[in-house]
Parts: sequence; C-alpha cells; structure tokens
Amino acid sequence: MLCGQEKSGTPAQADFVIGTVRKLRGTLNLPGKRTIACSQCLPECKKRRAEFEKKLRSHRIGAGIFFLILVAGSIAYAGFGLRAVLAGLAGAALIALLPYAKYFPEFESAD
Repeated sequence: MLCGQEKSGTPAQADFVIGTVRKLRGTLNLPGKRTIACSQCLPECKKRRAEFEKKLRSHRIGAGIFFLILVAGSIAYAGFGLRAVLAGLAGAALIALLPYAKYFPEFESAD
C-alpha cells in the first residue's frame, strides 16, 4: 500500500523495474511485496506516474544531446576516438538512468 490505509486496491503493473526488484528480493530470500494504490490515492498516483514519464522523456533527450555534443566536439578538436564514444555512452547512460531514482509504477486501470 502506498498510503498504508487499506489492504485492497489497484495493483501496479509488472514492468521491467518491478520485475527486477521482485527477482532481487527472491534471490535475497526477502518476503515478496505488492505495490497497491487505494481508490483515493489512484488519481495522485497517475499524476506522479505522468511526471515520472515526462522526466524520463526529457532525460533521454538530454542524454542523446550530451552524446552528440561530446562526439561532435571530439571529432572537431581531436579527431574521432573510441574513448570519446565510450565516455559519451557512459555519460548518456548515467543521464538516462537518473529519473529511475524517483521511479513510480504504472497502475492497472480500474475500469
């Protein structure tokens, strides 16, 4: 439960992040947990998920721009190098993964 008030509600959709966390918890022999949003919290949860998706989209665009600028700068000033590409990929991956620090799951529709 996200709010801690009810024991029933709308479950979160299983996606890559939730699947990975569940697999990790199983590997570590920790008890399984379900993420559920009660009917009162569901609108707020959908709003928070929309904010997460917006941040994810903008970070992906920023990661692409970072990679292109780093590689273009490397080509313009020092010639094309594998180090610049690897550094660009590492930096872009880091930028693209930043929104997952505040991950919020998608909830199944209550329809």
